[in-house]
Amino acid sequence: MSDSYTMTRDEALTASKAWVKDRVEPGRAAHSSQKNWLLGQLAARCVAESLKQGEAEWDLERRLQKAFDLVESIQLNGRGKVLGEMIYKKSVEAMTAEERRAYEDAKHRVWRRHDPKRGFREGLKSDHMPGIDKQHLLADVADYFEQPWLRHPLLDYILLDQLITRELAAFGEHIKEFMMPFPRDTIGLNRRYLDHDGNLDEMKKIRWKEVGERLVMWLAWALLIPGAAVMLAFFLGADGVGEFLLKVWGGLLVAHFGLRILRVVLRMFGLGRLVDPSSKAMKVWGEMYKVWKELEGPVVNPALVKEAMLKSKEHGAAWDSAAYSIIDKVIATDAAVWVVDPSRRD
Repeated sequence: MSDSYTMTRDEALTASKAWVKDRVEPGRAAHSSQKNWLLGQLAARCVAESLKQGEAEWDLERRLQKAFDLVESIQLNGRGKVLGEMIYKKSVEAMTAEERRAYEDAKHRVWRRHDPKRGFREGLKSDHMPGIDKQHLLADVADYFEQPWLRHPLLDYILLDQLITRELAAFGEHIKEFMMPFPRDTIGLNRRYLDHDGNLDEMKKIRWKEVGERLVMWLAWALLIPGAAVMLAFFLGADGVGEFLLKVWGGLLVAHFGLRILRVVLRMFGLGRLVDPSSKAMKVWGEMYKVWKELEGPVVNPALVKEAMLKSKEHGAAWDSAAYSIIDKVIATDAAVWVVDPSRRD
């Protein structure tokens, strides 16, 4: 309890309303602005806690500022990668009309869901690729947990959705860059991923010049050079060496084409994971995506979300402990109903 003068309920409500009025984003009413609506909701929680603790107006303002700082931090970190870069690089005056509309919408929205499946297909420049920094997000979650009086269903949802979405996006990009069987350059980098910013459709396009160059290299190292070595051995009278080289060369060619045929056969029988490491990883990614789908609102069943998380974990998914902490807290409140997209008609 504060040593200062203790507020009355009316004084607390007056102070909180004035505070909210100074900080809401202009241009939209609370019912059409996720951020303004949420600030009003959190302000009410701050008032309730200050009155419960018998605090002074300064203490209430401190709580209100904590709430505002948390919302701002979550909002900043949750902006999509493309939108975040655009806002960082351009002044409002330099934006096109479409960009300005996107910017205005972003000011009023704390979090917009990004579809990881679209982000996976479209790559790093997709509007559905979140620009979430993991350490920033975990710090927001810790800050939120340290203030239990600030708990709100929408903040629970936003933080959990950010955790799930970020993990899906990061794992998907790892699969494309390091596990899918795309050709590598001389130092082992997936140039198609780098050159096309992870856009899967572009990465899969056949580039005949590249195919021709690879074919020439293969013909040189698999046929011309070994064949020349065998002929040279016989020409020099080293028949034993020539026969040995011929057997090794033939064995390597049989192994090469045999493995290619085996890959095709295994894929035909649904066993592609045995020859393609990305196949198993994509199955894990698919199970993780089911968790994201379970989080679709406006009403979510938290028990089903937890069930999907555990099932994906059995397949190899690794969720941050913070995600389990949030869903367990939600289930403890109500295991069947979680309103994640309120109507905001108040």
